[in-house]
Amino acid sequence: MEFARSMLIPQLRRCIGMLPVKPPAVAICLLANRYLLPQLDTETRLHMSNRNYVIEVSDLGLVIGMAFNETGFMAASSGAAANLRITGSSLDFVRLAAREIDADTLFFSRRLLIQGETELALLVRNAFDSVDFGAIRGGSMLHRLLRGISRRFAGSSQ
Repeated sequence: MEFARSMLIPQLRRCIGMLPVKPPAVAICLLANRYLLPQLDTETRLHMSNRNYVIEVSDLGLVIGMAFNETGFMAASSGAAANLRITGSSLDFVRLAAREIDADTLFFSRRLLIQGETELALLVRNAFDSVDFGAIRGGSMLHRLLRGISRRFAGSSQ
């Protein structure tokens, strides 16, 4: 049961450490543009535009830089000054994406660290919470996949 923490995470961390930073950032941006962007209203897009975001997956040593403008999300340098930086474990990010836990619970239990503009953080959280997986082609399948990963990962770390 301890396999994920004792064996899998260190191996993933080593492998990810050898990869260039850009591929994971591009993958996250593609997913965000496919599933999040179509559901953002004009006002939210305007407030999120011309900002830099960093997602840090602490247990994997993965730091993903992203920027957002009127055309959507794009990979950016993770070293650029971030307007919003979110740090958490891989399991917590998967559980968050699968909607098995909410950002407030993670934040108040100190498992999700949020740095930067408070108003922007709330806007991003609300935008993420408003995603309707069923409203986008392939969204339900992605949601089932995330839930399956979350359950497997959580079960192996207990």
